[in-house]
Amino acid sequence: MKHKLIRLSSALLAAFIAASLFACGSSGDAPSADTTAPDMNAAETAETTAAETFVPDNLPDRDFGGYNFKIGATTKDPDWIRYIYAEEMNGETVNDAVYKANLAVSERFNISLDWAKIEGDNMNGIATAVKSSVFAGDYIADVITMHDCTSATAALQGIFLNVHSLPFIDFEQPWWPHHTTDSLTLNNKLYFIANDMSYYGLYSTRVLFANLGLMESLGIEKPFDKVRARLWFLDDLVAMTKDVYEDLDGDSERTLNDRYGFALTGSCYCFLESFNIETFTHSKDGAEYVINIDDRLYDAVQKSCDWFFGGSQGVYYNKNHAGYFEPDSSLTMFANGNALFALNSVGRLVFASQKTEVPYGIVPMPMLDEIQGDYVSGCVDNPICIPLTSAYDNSPEALERLGVVIEAMSAEGYRTVQPAYKDIALKIRYANDKDSSEMLDIIYRNRLLSAAYLYTGFGFQMAHEEMWQKRTTNIDLTSYIEKNTSKIQKQIDKINEFYAN
Repeated sequence: MKHKLIRLSSALLAAFIAASLFACGSSGDAPSADTTAPDMNAAETAETTAAETFVPDNLPDRDFGGYNFKIGATTKDPDWIRYIYAEEMNGETVNDAVYKANLAVSERFNISLDWAKIEGDNMNGIATAVKSSVFAGDYIADVITMHDCTSATAALQGIFLNVHSLPFIDFEQPWWPHHTTDSLTLNNKLYFIANDMSYYGLYSTRVLFANLGLMESLGIEKPFDKVRARLWFLDDLVAMTKDVYEDLDGDSERTLNDRYGFALTGSCYCFLESFNIETFTHSKDGAEYVINIDDRLYDAVQKSCDWFFGGSQGVYYNKNHAGYFEPDSSLTMFANGNALFALNSVGRLVFASQKTEVPYGIVPMPMLDEIQGDYVSGCVDNPICIPLTSAYDNSPEALERLGVVIEAMSAEGYRTVQPAYKDIALKIRYANDKDSSEMLDIIYRNRLLSAAYLYTGFGFQMAHEEMWQKRTTNIDLTSYIEKNTSKIQKQIDKINEFYAN
């Protein structure tokens, strides 16, 4: 079905083009076909869990007359569509959960769901296709899923609908992570859906995996009780890991073949988010972003540098590695039993551990200090955006359909897909880990996709990594901030100007 809108005026088109900003590079978190955990026959357990924790969505009864609701995603890497849409059941737990969630929405509201296949990659290719269709007034899909930083750039060209303008969207429901929604909403406008409508946010959430067997043999207390009591702090993680080192190959060299307390390789996304540090914050009236640099940012960066480069033999850190599952990756180190703790996304760590005998537990990144109050789990995402032409006639009926279907898919993602994905994460090595199950509930409750990351990529939200490259405890974060403030402020000014209009 092809829909048309009134074509945009040349003046408005020029304004949209002028609003175009920088494009962030790849988040480095793109999936591949082999990252899907194998089916562990957990579907029945997942369904039981979902039934026990059912949360009503309070949506009205509607019949949309068989409408074909299309989800736009790239064809260049078809793995991206699997986080929100499954064409058929294939026996894999999470795929089948996605299929059942989609089917429940389709039957409830008399719609069909389909993949609108868009040529081009998940970044600039799909953004160009959506922009071209909107500027021409052409329907391309009802919703689009695309790379996080690229979606932010595209939004500032005025091609997406404001999610706050849709009826029946309930941001108080648990399928809308409030940290993310609050961060990305500005002047009562939100152009990104980063919630349980897709499970990529779950896959990409950063966590700590703990080698429970090694912890037991070293006489180290498991951190679960500290997490429950909200007494799990960065200082605790440092103390547990800084002296754990063993020269396993006996070559008197500190290499990735040795055993460490903490291992991290590659770019470290979402580190500051774990301490509820966002380098963009809202003005008092919520209408603008402002740069937020405070003492907690300095504390987080300095503590991590002291930990990594202050003589702690138990830390292995290397920004560069060949690939996430290559021998020089911290994921492989953990899977080989050579790390007490490893930091990465849930999906990658699960996959890296599935072929080993390492008994692992999952815990959130610790809090920085008591001021933080609760755990925050940073994530990246492939947000879902709504092209302006999806509501092709801008009618109340079209907006209502968008609101109902999006809210329903988000609710079913929370009720059906999230339990299935959590079950996969817990059942790779053992079947009944109540501790890690509780930890994942804590982790997923407070997911944060940061606006500062989304709009600036390697800006202040990645200041820790800039300092880590100096490989010293004698950092000069102040000079780095001063040097880059003007550039970041210009970016913020463009964002604020767009959201003000």
